Amino acid sequence: MMSHFLVADMVGGQRQQIVEEYMIHMYRFQQFSRTALVTLAIATEVSQYCKLKNDAQIAYLWHMFTEHVPEGKDMFKKRYEALLQK
Repeated sequence: MMSHFLVADMVGGQRQQIVEEYMIHMYRFQQFSRTALVTLAIATEVSQYCKLKNDAQIAYLWHMFTEHVPEGKDMFKKRYEALLQK
């Protein structure tokens, strides 16, 4: 998976341009969104455990992630949808 980024300079040309202009941005978005999802999941668990009563705000953040990140939609459906509806 990382080989594209590592050998882009050696290959050069159009393939290097594709890596630099598209693939690296997609990779960064994927990693950033995964980090943000884990952080949001932890925040949701802490909120529920401590009964902080900020379900509306957390549900809004989950809604934002489920629109743009397929992994977020799966995670929300499997664990947090039912939890936030209580």
